[in-house]
Amino acid sequence: MAYGLTIDQVRKTNRPEPHHKHWGSITSLTEMAEYAMGRMEIVPGGAQQMHFFSSDYQAFVETGKAVVRSLDSSGAEHAGVVCAGEVLTLPTHFIHAFSSEEGAVIYVFGPRIEHNFEAIYTETAEAAKAAASALKIDELPCIGKPTADVREKYWGRMWRRSGFLCRRVARAAWNSMWRSARRITSTPAWCGWACALGAPRTAAL
Repeated sequence: MAYGLTIDQVRKTNRPEPHHKHWGSITSLTEMAEYAMGRMEIVPGGAQQMHFFSSDYQAFVETGKAVVRSLDSSGAEHAGVVCAGEVLTLPTHFIHAFSSEEGAVIYVFGPRIEHNFEAIYTETAEAAKAAASALKIDELPCIGKPTADVREKYWGRMWRRSGFLCRRVARAAWNSMWRSARRITSTPAWCGWACALGAPRTAAL
């Protein structure tokens, strides 16, 4: 059984078309019945209008730094920063807007509903630009949350909180397996079994 895509299937793969906005673009990446995923690219200096969705989503900032303006249930306005590698929950009917001074790429993931990523705006583009420009970004709190990448391995569990931790755990596991291999291949039982099968002796390990 072959795995992956053939070259003919690759040639027929659809390429999602971005929908351009004054603040950047948004691209729908899936057509699955169970979920929706979109890619938002905010151009340098771009600012979305305050808006909300009729479903809840998770936003992941892949690159750049995103500034998020939002309104709470009392109508008070808040603002915070989500950096690259962090996530932010966007509850149903959560009024918010992304902007970025240097540009940012944001992925949005959630359940598929009719008219996915169709936003209902609560302010004009001019008002959004003025509000985003008035913010002092260096004084804003960080509201993003770190991702948790849990991977099950045959030797245990690896919980990635950062690239450093991932590499450190992986290196420790590799060293442990290497030491085990040295012990196994240096035993008389292994040497006798390997010679009986005609395999070269691996004492060089």
